[in-house]
Amino acid sequence: IRRPTSLIHPQIDGEVTSYFEWVGAGSFETTNVAGAMHQVSDPSTRILLVEFGFSLEDLFIRVDGLRPMRETLVGALGLTIRFLKPAGLQVVLRRDGKHADILLVKRSAKGDWDISDCPGLVAAIGAIAEIRLPFRCLGVGPLDAVAFFVTLSEGTAEIEQQPRHEPIQIDVPSETFDARNWTA
Repeated sequence: IRRPTSLIHPQIDGEVTSYFEWVGAGSFETTNVAGAMHQVSDPSTRILLVEFGFSLEDLFIRVDGLRPMRETLVGALGLTIRFLKPAGLQVVLRRDGKHADILLVKRSAKGDWDISDCPGLVAAIGAIAEIRLPFRCLGVGPLDAVAFFVTLSEGTAEIEQQPRHEPIQIDVPSETFDARNWTA
């Protein structure tokens, strides 16, 4: 898992709009190196790359698939961002025709999942899937830890989880993030 190196502000349109929009993001690739010039992916893997980054206000997540995400997320298949920190939160992304249907759901005291209002939560599904999630909807602030898995789900059944063994973990950036991570 490669960590973010700078603040980003990608256009959430489901397309690779510009090479530069995700430069500075962290990433996790699902391929395994098998030799000097050979990479192998698990045959059941549909998610090839997860990129993640942030502005001072928002968390951004990009998911690239083996096939365009508009072809992967059909029928009951959807993406779920399952948060471990803060616990009890999920972002559920499904394709509804040409549009992305995105919800923030929170676990209630009874253990049910309830839809939570999140102004500014935006997603797009095209060649890639892209999500913008305001940190305020997660209830976190600067330097708080955020940890999550990206899952491909069919209804409530999880088909694939990335990364497989450890969550993606970041600290919410503070005003000094760019200055602390600046390189020439």
